Amino acid sequence: MTARIDRPHATVILAISADGKIADTARSPARFGSANDKAHLEQQVARADAVLFGNGTLRAYKTTLTVTSPPLLEQRQEQGKSPQPVQIVCSRSRQFDPNLRFFSSPFPAGC
Repeated sequence: MTARIDRPHATVILAISADGKIADTARSPARFGSANDKAHLEQQVARADAVLFGNGTLRAYKTTLTVTSPPLLEQRQEQGKSPQPVQIVCSRSRQFDPNLRFFSSPFPAGC
Protein backbone atom coordinates (compact mmCIF):
# COMPACT_ATOMS: atom_id res chain seq x y z
CA MET A 1 0.00 0.00 0.00
CA THR A 2 1.38 3.39 -0.99
CA ALA A 3 1.60 6.08 1.69
CA ARG A 4 -0.67 9.04 1.06
CA ILE A 5 1.25 12.24 0.45
CA ASP A 6 -0.60 15.43 1.31
CA ARG A 7 -0.31 17.82 -1.58
CA PRO A 8 -1.98 21.12 -2.37
CA HIS A 9 -5.13 20.63 -4.37
CA ALA A 10 -8.00 22.62 -5.79
CA THR A 11 -11.66 21.74 -5.91
CA VAL A 12 -13.70 23.36 -8.65
CA ILE A 13 -17.46 23.73 -8.36
CA LEU A 14 -19.10 24.78 -11.60
CA ALA A 15 -22.74 25.45 -12.33
CA ILE A 16 -24.46 25.36 -15.70
CA SER A 17 -28.07 25.39 -16.80
CA ALA A 18 -29.65 23.30 -19.57
CA ASP A 19 -29.10 26.10 -22.10
CA GLY A 20 -25.48 26.52 -21.02
CA LYS A 21 -26.01 29.85 -19.31
CA ILE A 22 -26.60 30.78 -15.69
CA ALA A 23 -27.19 34.51 -16.06
CA ASP A 24 -30.07 35.96 -18.04
CA THR A 25 -29.63 38.80 -20.56
CA ALA A 26 -29.98 41.34 -17.73
CA ARG A 27 -27.18 39.57 -15.79
CA SER A 28 -29.53 38.93 -12.87
CA PRO A 29 -28.27 36.66 -10.07
CA ALA A 30 -28.79 32.96 -10.70
CA ARG A 31 -31.40 31.17 -8.64
CA PHE A 32 -30.65 27.82 -7.07
CA GLY A 33 -32.75 24.88 -8.23
CA SER A 34 -33.48 23.79 -4.68
CA ALA A 35 -32.59 24.28 -1.04
CA ASN A 36 -30.49 21.11 -1.36
CA ASP A 37 -28.43 22.71 -4.15
CA LYS A 38 -27.73 25.77 -2.04
CA ALA A 39 -26.89 23.63 1.02
CA HIS A 40 -24.46 21.57 -1.08
CA LEU A 41 -22.74 24.72 -2.31
CA GLU A 42 -22.48 26.07 1.25
CA GLN A 43 -20.91 22.77 2.35
CA GLN A 44 -18.29 23.11 -0.39
CA VAL A 45 -17.60 26.74 0.58
CA ALA A 46 -17.26 25.67 4.23
CA ARG A 47 -14.57 23.14 3.26
CA ALA A 48 -12.54 25.70 1.30
CA ASP A 49 -9.63 27.87 2.38
CA ALA A 50 -10.54 30.37 -0.33
CA VAL A 51 -13.29 31.03 -2.84
CA LEU A 52 -12.43 32.44 -6.27
CA PHE A 53 -15.11 34.13 -8.35
CA GLY A 54 -15.42 36.74 -11.07
CA ASN A 55 -16.30 40.39 -10.96
CA GLY A 56 -19.48 39.68 -12.96
CA THR A 57 -20.67 37.39 -10.17
CA LEU A 58 -19.83 40.09 -7.64
CA ARG A 59 -21.78 42.70 -9.62
CA ALA A 60 -24.80 40.37 -9.92
CA TYR A 61 -24.96 39.38 -6.24
CA LYS A 62 -23.36 42.48 -4.60
CA THR A 63 -21.63 40.06 -2.21
CA THR A 64 -20.61 36.40 -2.03
CA LEU A 65 -21.98 33.22 -0.50
CA THR A 66 -21.01 33.00 3.15
CA VAL A 67 -21.08 30.10 5.56
CA THR A 68 -24.15 30.58 7.76
CA SER A 69 -24.95 27.04 8.92
CA PRO A 70 -24.06 26.72 12.63
CA PRO A 71 -22.72 23.15 12.22
CA LEU A 72 -20.52 24.23 9.30
CA LEU A 73 -19.25 27.26 11.22
CA GLU A 74 -18.46 24.99 14.17
CA GLN A 75 -16.66 22.56 11.85
CA ARG A 76 -14.47 25.40 10.51
CA GLN A 77 -13.68 26.51 14.06
CA GLU A 78 -12.72 22.95 15.08
CA GLN A 79 -10.37 22.85 12.08
CA GLY A 80 -8.71 26.07 13.20
CA LYS A 81 -10.07 28.03 10.23
CA SER A 82 -11.57 31.50 10.19
CA PRO A 83 -15.40 31.55 10.12
CA GLN A 84 -15.34 32.43 6.41
CA PRO A 85 -12.89 31.41 3.70
CA VAL A 86 -10.85 34.10 2.00
CA GLN A 87 -12.87 35.63 -0.85
CA ILE A 88 -10.91 36.36 -4.05
CA VAL A 89 -12.45 38.36 -6.87
CA CYS A 90 -10.97 38.08 -10.37
CA SER A 91 -11.37 40.92 -12.82
CA ARG A 92 -9.61 41.76 -16.05
CA SER A 93 -10.64 45.41 -15.73
CA ARG A 94 -9.98 45.83 -12.00
CA GLN A 95 -13.05 48.06 -11.88
CA PHE A 96 -14.91 47.38 -8.66
CA ASP A 97 -17.81 49.25 -7.13
CA PRO A 98 -16.49 50.08 -3.63
CA ASN A 99 -20.07 50.58 -2.40
CA LEU A 100 -20.99 46.91 -2.83
CA ARG A 101 -21.93 45.03 0.34
CA PHE A 102 -19.00 42.71 -0.34
CA PHE A 103 -16.46 45.38 0.61
CA SER A 104 -18.01 45.97 4.03
CA SER A 105 -18.50 42.29 4.92
CA PRO A 106 -16.61 40.71 7.82
CA PHE A 107 -14.65 38.10 5.88
CA PRO A 108 -11.13 38.01 4.51
CA ALA A 109 -11.00 39.41 0.97
CA GLY A 110 -8.49 39.69 -1.83
CA CYS A 111 -8.62 41.42 -5.21
